[in-house]
Amino acid sequence: MHKFPISFRLSSTDFSAPLMFNLYHNQQLIYSVDHVCESTDINIMLYTYENQSQELSWVMAGKKHEHTKLDKNGKILRDAALITENFKLDNFELGHKLIDHCVYCHDNNGNTEISQNTYDHYMGCNGQVFFSFSSPAYIWILKNW
Repeated sequence: MHKFPISFRLSSTDFSAPLMFNLYHNQQLIYSVDHVCESTDINIMLYTYENQSQELSWVMAGKKHEHTKLDKNGKILRDAALITENFKLDNFELGHKLIDHCVYCHDNNGNTEISQNTYDHYMGCNGQVFFSFSSPAYIWILKNW
């Protein structure tokens, strides 16, 4: 069995908006908060078997249309969103490599069909981000850099 940490900072652009966040490892819930009301450092130890595919995913829910303020031309003035920063896998900062290996699935809060989008550390719509890698994590990191 292989164990390694994941860590990141979870934040919001509007702490008054009751945005929910769930984190899953291989479809098992490993962290949950009903309302991201402050910036929080998340630190979790994962346990995996060698040479197996792994998936981390995180979900944002609870966003409503009133959490986005638009001007008369439809330009966003203020928006409630969740942000993940300083994402580390096995103590290695992934930076833009996280963007390269994530898919963000959402439906623009009910306005479109579900689509796959680039994840840039910013979740502005209710949806789910998927990040796939293999264990041991340090070997995956070496192969993908």
